[in-house]
Parts: sequence; C-alpha cells; structure tokens
Amino acid sequence: MCTNRDDEFDMHSEAEPYCSHQVTKVNVIPEADVVKCQACVNATRSFTHGQFTTVQLGELERLHDGVEIAVETWHGPGSHWREQKIPITSDTARSLAAALIRAADIEQGLTR
Repeated sequence: MCTNRDDEFDMHSEAEPYCSHQVTKVNVIPEADVVKCQACVNATRSFTHGQFTTVQLGELERLHDGVEIAVETWHGPGSHWREQKIPITSDTARSLAAALIRAADIEQGLTR
C-alpha cells in the first residue's frame, strides 16, 4: 500500500517517483539548534506507471526498491521541517538493524 499519495494525487512527481509505506517514526535526540528531530522508516518500491525501457526500469528499481530513512528536523517557530532522505537496499537495512541492536546491547552492558 502506498502512503505517499491520496485520491486527488494519483501520479507521483519527479521529486518522489516511487511508492512508500511508512513502517515507523522515532524521535531522534536533536542537536543544540534543533527543536525537534525524528526519523521515519519507509518501505519503498519504484513507481512504474507508464512505459519504460528495460534500462529505465532497471534504474528505477536500483534507485527506489528498498528502504528509506527520512530524517526530519524542525528549528522552531517560523521555520519549516527539513528532510533528508537516505535510501538503502533491503539487505543493507537488515545489516543496519542488526548493528543497531548490537550497539544498543553493548551500550546497556549486555553481552551476546
């Protein structure tokens, strides 16, 4: 299910030419000049509506099939949310998840 579009918006833009489904959103410890920071994790899949060559389809899949981490920061009243998108492959996402668990275990004094 694609969560980055709605009934009125049935085509994706050049800025976001893929479908995504948000899996979770977590609060991130903000830097000193940031009021709020959060990271969203999305499953992504290239949006291939229309006709594409085999080469174009391959490039769309390479760029957009996987997982996206979107880091959003807000610097307070009068500012807008700023977003940085970090696309990674599903294999990389699994490795990152394992590394995060291991790092949390080490930080909390657990050994495995």
